[in-house]
Amino acid sequence: MVDTGHVGRVPRATGTALLQVLPGGENAIVVSPGANASLTPIRVNACLEGLRAGDILMCQLESPIEAVAEALAVAKARGATTVLDPAPASERLAGSLLRRVDTLTPNSEEAASLLGIRRDATGAILKGLAGLGPSVVILNLGSEHAWACSGGTVPPHAVRAGEITAAGDTFNGAPTAALARG
Repeated sequence: MVDTGHVGRVPRATGTALLQVLPGGENAIVVSPGANASLTPIRVNACLEGLRAGDILMCQLESPIEAVAEALAVAKARGATTVLDPAPASERLAGSLLRRVDTLTPNSEEAASLLGIRRDATGAILKGLAGLGPSVVILNLGSEHAWACSGGTVPPHAVRAGEITAAGDTFNGAPTAALARG
């Protein structure tokens, strides 16, 4: 169930994302946050009043980082499970924020940006991200595969991508739904 009780209006346009597919099949997304930029830590607190232990909060970075940090802090304080898709990539993610994340799901660009290393250094990326605080890291390598790390590494399972629009959202939704089912 998705709670839409806190959906509101602000005097700003709806956010927009432009998706470009690059020649190799990867995508590049340009985001204009629009109304998302209006989200504040105060609003986050009001919206998360009913959050409790056993719930799952999934965040991404198309909202202000201060609002995301507050959402993660509230969720952890209430015993909820937290999932963060660090997209779009941001070098502003502090260690204190990442320590509030149970499952981190970056793609290779986002992971490399977080760590300041090459995006093809998969082993170093997994180890580095796990060292930042999340108990589980699921590294999305796009059409290549994905790696999961939770104490050990789970080998990838390759899939054939048909349409890549919303692939990242689906990539995050599937494990989060599995978490919700236990």
